[in-house]
Amino acid sequence: MRLSYVRELDEHPTGARRMKILAMAVPAILIGFYEGQIAPVVPLLLKDLDMTLTTYGAVSGTAAVAGAIASVLGGRLTDRLGRVRLLIPLMALTAVCCFAMTLVHSPRDLLIARIVLAFVDGVAMASTAPLIRDFSPRLGRAQAFGFWTWGPVGANFLAAAVAGWTLPIFNDSWRSQFVIMGCFSLVISAVIAFNIADLSPELRARIQHTERAGADVVDLTQPARVRSLFVPVVGYYIALLVLTLGSVVALARRTGHDQHPAAAQPALTNP
Repeated sequence: MRLSYVRELDEHPTGARRMKILAMAVPAILIGFYEGQIAPVVPLLLKDLDMTLTTYGAVSGTAAVAGAIASVLGGRLTDRLGRVRLLIPLMALTAVCCFAMTLVHSPRDLLIARIVLAFVDGVAMASTAPLIRDFSPRLGRAQAFGFWTWGPVGANFLAAAVAGWTLPIFNDSWRSQFVIMGCFSLVISAVIAFNIADLSPELRARIQHTERAGADVVDLTQPARVRSLFVPVVGYYIALLVLTLGSVVALARRTGHDQHPAAAQPALTNP
């Protein structure tokens, strides 16, 4: 029985349609890693929960192990059930986990929340690399993985930019960042769900057979064109760079504004 939200293709898409689906896979990776970002609010988190760096390190390490185990399980599930069939509901579930982070009030709560989030996110992200590979048939596995790494790299920029812009607005509340993550993820998940598609098992099997047969006659040493690697995602990361630079300027102005009255105070008191 096929789920209604899964659009399976019986023919491999070409041209603009293929680029559209591929462009949906990239933000899915970006959002998945963005939901796991906690570094911009760690100082606020440690202070609010009265937690030491040692405890935080133990929490992060445990969550990383849970995510790794989940990725192993997710890799098997995605081949059996399909990439999109796992990705869409798990992206929505990770958004719910982000909202649940606002209920954390102790290191124990943080440990539980991060383990659950890392496990769900690990299963979801296991389906994104094969999805990139499915719609980039001319890329090698290493090149497809390099294409996939735009997600984790861009998530760092995105999390830092959003925190820089919004923390002053919400009085430096670390919980605000997870509310923003959850809302942003739900919206993007809906957009991706309506625009992404998956290859049918029969089509995927034919493509793999064709690739193995063509390996004997095609020069696989020729790398893919740079244009094929960067065109679908360059717009995303130009926007991320603009947001990051904007957040740095905003923080610099805020810091200068906070320091100006203190520096001017002695001049006002001296005769």
